Amino acid sequence: VKIGIREGKEVDEIFNSFQKQINDPDFYEKVVPLILKKVQLQDKIRYNREKFGLDIDDLHISHKEAVVDNIDTTFKLSNIFIGKAKLNRKEVALKNKIRNLHFFGKVGIVQVKLLLNLVKAFPEML
Repeated sequence: VKIGIREGKEVDEIFNSFQKQINDPDFYEKVVPLILKKVQLQDKIRYNREKFGLDIDDLHISHKEAVVDNIDTTFKLSNIFIGKAKLNRKEVALKNKIRNLHFFGKVGIVQVKLLLNLVKAFPEML
């Protein structure tokens, strides 16, 4: 919600977008099972951390297209996946840096899109 507000959207507009997305049959048939799978995997990770002292990265629901760029894709299956938490945090930080550069006019939109596409194509570069 705070992302939408920062982008100048009204609270009602944001909640209407969420409501429309969760009313889509795909949400219950495909997105909810993905969220459940993530939680089950997190439980296994937590168990193995505690029982065996393993250093296993946590999981996040990640977005292919940043929610800040298109709030209407927050819960769309085509825009979400289960990703490693550390990589997700690094990607978000890099995207924010790029967005800030663009905001201050230091980089053109073409360069920003190119960099974001590179990050998506080669996440191991982070």
